[in-house]
Amino acid sequence: MLSSKHARPRGGFTLVELLVVIAIIGILVALLLPAVQAARAAARRTQCKNNCKQIGLALHNYHDSFRQFPAGWISYQGEFEPGWGWAAAILPFAEQNNVYEQIDFRLPIEDSIHDAVRETVLSMYICPSDIAPDQFLIAEGSGGHVHSHSASVVAPTSYAMSSAIVESVDHDGPHLFTVSKSNYVGVFGSFEIHDNPYRGDGAFFADSRLRFRDFVDGTSSTMMVGERFGRLGSAIWHGVIPEAAEPEARVVGVTDHSPNSDHMHFEDFSSEHVTGAHFTLADGSVRMISDTIDLDVYRALSTRQGGEPIQNASF
Repeated sequence: MLSSKHARPRGGFTLVELLVVIAIIGILVALLLPAVQAARAAARRTQCKNNCKQIGLALHNYHDSFRQFPAGWISYQGEFEPGWGWAAAILPFAEQNNVYEQIDFRLPIEDSIHDAVRETVLSMYICPSDIAPDQFLIAEGSGGHVHSHSASVVAPTSYAMSSAIVESVDHDGPHLFTVSKSNYVGVFGSFEIHDNPYRGDGAFFADSRLRFRDFVDGTSSTMMVGERFGRLGSAIWHGVIPEAAEPEARVVGVTDHSPNSDHMHFEDFSSEHVTGAHFTLADGSVRMISDTIDLDVYRALSTRQGGEPIQNASF
């Protein structure tokens, strides 16, 4: 006769043990998450710095070819005059010749022939930390633009050649078209652009076309290009669109306030990085300029022949 055996209950987690395991996992996640976020932020800063280096190299190669740097933007005398800027001029020197060849520099940016170019988003002009959409709507003839995620927008750039700002406007009729952003703008200088857009004391202004010899303060202590985030409005890489709000400030910036200042305006430099903003100097090097930099030193770095003594340790 077979003897029966009582089945032993299978071992498992008790409720208390399960709660302990969940708590331990939660603590590990809480410890690891900041490290992961910090690593991602560092990677984004590195990519942004590489963008600035690429821009600096393209500017130098442009100078080697034409014996001068590109104009901050081509001046315009009327609503339909061209206003192409420095970032468009250096495209062939940044492996973007296919985009460059689509541009007719005799015609304004807003001409319909440039629809595809206006909407082209270029990764070299995008800081990966910037949260603004890569494209936005601009209203022709309205004196302003409207942000949008739709297909009709201008691509914004995060690197401004010192100046710019974007405003939302109400409009009932003006034609809306798409543009792409840029997070890098040229350095106009130490005073506001509207004071005299043709006489900036920095690297880029209307019809500037400077040479290395014009950087009397030294190429290692003069900023050429800096960052701008899209929170206050987006810059663009194409150039100046006369009918847009703050048109010149979309391609250049000023050092009126320190980077990321609580009092900054659209045309100031800014970034989504924690410690400051990247700038490309005239010698091609890239520096992270701290949010806490002395304002006098910061403004001195934005002028090409101000004669101000600057020590490297001061920035």
